[in-house]
Amino acid sequence: MHTFFNPNAPFPTWQQFLKRPDNVGLNVMQAKQKYLTEQTNYYRMMQPGPMNMTATAGAGSNAPEPFTNNFSMNFDGINDKIFVGESLNVSLGITEAISFSAWVKFPLNYNGGSNPRIATIIAEDDIGGTLRNFFFGFRGGSTRGIYTYLFNTDGSQVGSIHSSTTVNDNNWHHVVAAYDGTAGEDTFKLYIDGVNTDSTGSSSTGVRSTSTVGTIVGSVRDSSPIYPLMADLDELAVFDKGLTSEEVTTIYNGGVPGDISSLNPFLWYRFEEGSGTTVIDHGSGGNNGTIDGATYSTDLPESG
Repeated sequence: MHTFFNPNAPFPTWQQFLKRPDNVGLNVMQAKQKYLTEQTNYYRMMQPGPMNMTATAGAGSNAPEPFTNNFSMNFDGINDKIFVGESLNVSLGITEAISFSAWVKFPLNYNGGSNPRIATIIAEDDIGGTLRNFFFGFRGGSTRGIYTYLFNTDGSQVGSIHSSTTVNDNNWHHVVAAYDGTAGEDTFKLYIDGVNTDSTGSSSTGVRSTSTVGTIVGSVRDSSPIYPLMADLDELAVFDKGLTSEEVTTIYNGGVPGDISSLNPFLWYRFEEGSGTTVIDHGSGGNNGTIDGATYSTDLPESG
């Protein structure tokens, strides 16, 4: 019989569990039931004090909430999106420094859709006047890669980044854009799979936060949306600080998503609900999202 419990090892993710030899041949319902049973017993064992394998888990349990990753979110490249927060026209209100983190899987040779071949991961941008705070996404054309820009408090634009590092290969990649809020060279950095691939500078400071610009995942604008995203997206987070290279390494976690609560994300969409139209914000901002068209997927970063 397989001996699972190892107090020196973390509980396996769903995908790791499925690959275990003793689980080959189980149907979905059998596998889920076994996974939940082992998960419950594991965390009971990890509690301080005498081991009690017959106790019923419930209120008062000291077991930590397990980190599992069972779902991602799919965007069709046409009109799928998620509205962030309770109002369509309210920004996140981040004003000093900002970082974006996401696991994303673009189709092979993806070129960003129709002209100007831009696709949105998350943005506060009405593409006009002062109604522009930030954009994080993808741009195609002769150079195909992650594309991001933002505006300083005084309205000047921090230099944009359009990376040539390949991400449109039908594989999962972890992408981060981090701005520390200061003026100078290399203050706005892009990381792909834990590596700082591109950097640019800023002549001013802070992050513009025009309050009437809504935050949207998967497109720009709440009415007449443009720049739709065609990709699978997972573990999307926004931070009200400039992530350090060490923190980016922690999030990348060797290519497997993990618990980032210790890094205090302001917004954190895990997409673990699996159904319904509400995305829970696991960050500090309390900005639950409303799904408009996007669908849950079981294609996950650690599975390819």
